[in-house]
Amino acid sequence: MKAPHAEQLALLDVQEHDTKLAQLQHRLNSLPQTQELADLRERLARLLVEASFRNGSHDNITAVVVGGISPPAAAAHLHHTN
Repeated sequence: MKAPHAEQLALLDVQEHDTKLAQLQHRLNSLPQTQELADLRERLARLLVEASFRNGSHDNITAVVVGGISPPAAAAHLHHTN
């Protein structure tokens, strides 16, 4: 069954946008800043864990790390629970 012409055009438009999004995602993932941000987030997470153990709040950080909360949210969580 062949789709009507207007639907074919709409599908081509969607495909064009999808391709552009994939290209932009690839460019973003290829930026050196993207890797640097990932490294900094990982370092922040390690520092939050270390700080929580030093402050005796490791039960709180375990929930944060296991729960997959982002480092800024984890920092806010620690600030409010200590």
